[in-house]
Amino acid sequence: MKNLFASCFVILSLTSYSQNTAETLFRAGKDMAASGDHKAAIEFFDKAIATDPNYTAAYNNRGVEKFKLGQYKEAVADYDKAISLKDTIPALYYNRCDAREKLNDNDGQLADLDKIISLRPKDAEAWFRKGNVKNNMKDYQAAIVNYNKAISIRPAYADAWYNKGQCYMNMENFREAMEAFSKAIEMYPESAMALTYRAIAKGQMGDYKGSVEDYDKALRIDHNDPAIYYNRGVSKSKMKDFKGALSDFDKATDMRSTYVNAWLGKGEMCDSLKEYKEAIRHFEKALELKSNDVNAYLGIADCYLKQATKLHSEALRASDKAVTADPNNPETYMKRAEARWISGDADGARRDWFKACELGNAKGCELAKK
Repeated sequence: MKNLFASCFVILSLTSYSQNTAETLFRAGKDMAASGDHKAAIEFFDKAIATDPNYTAAYNNRGVEKFKLGQYKEAVADYDKAISLKDTIPALYYNRCDAREKLNDNDGQLADLDKIISLRPKDAEAWFRKGNVKNNMKDYQAAIVNYNKAISIRPAYADAWYNKGQCYMNMENFREAMEAFSKAIEMYPESAMALTYRAIAKGQMGDYKGSVEDYDKALRIDHNDPAIYYNRGVSKSKMKDFKGALSDFDKATDMRSTYVNAWLGKGEMCDSLKEYKEAIRHFEKALELKSNDVNAYLGIADCYLKQATKLHSEALRASDKAVTADPNNPETYMKRAEARWISGDADGARRDWFKACELGNAKGCELAKK
């Protein structure tokens, strides 16, 4: 989750002890920057630096303008020079950290944030951002430690609570995730994302009713996100509310026609409602969008198997494609074994059960012994 309050570059206005010409050129550069003419601003900062090679603010502000132009390496070089001249200004390290983030320089960011923390130990933003870097590095436990430090300094830090929840989600600690998202929601009740992820956490713990309630709240805030409808549909399907789930999946595909998982969900719900022809149509739509989707092939095979005997050959054809699409998935062999068994090919079914067993499917092992 991005910060609720966008951070801004820190433009320094340090007093220059050099010639008045450097100060005049520097101010002209700031005026150009304020007008949005970044290239012209850089030219004035160049001239200010040429006049006074130790002009810290000119290096910093030139770095800011280069950053805005996407010249991140060049910006870092300017911040390096500014820091070499004045190494006790946190704003310089923040600016360099921003550029290093664009360059995916995690170690560099951590070094800058550690320096800021050494200068300002109670800087909650620095601890938060250090948590973000650790999060991006998938060092979730370390990220949580840093988010906790930020929260200890600023207890109402909604972003830190939210990101802490995301770390717990990645660690599959859904109870702790739910509690962290709940704290974020206390401070920012209008966060549809925090409500959505709390709903996902509740669903992972089997609280589908509570999950649906959170999705309902999220949709009252943001009714234009197809993912929320999709996820609510998943929770409804777990509650055996197949019609309600189908309605949510319909809404998701209406909003995003390329939403493969929603098309699969529609197929599964129609299958559960015994609307097999509609289910097959939805699974085929998923295949149009994502060729060789194994779940779509398995869904089609399942629908054909539940219909008349004359369609079992279609089930076998679909399950063959599922095996080809994902030969390391034991479920594909189990479905083909079912189709072969019903079609009278007992030997073929046993071969598939053996293969499923080799891939770790306990049911396949049991059936292969018969």
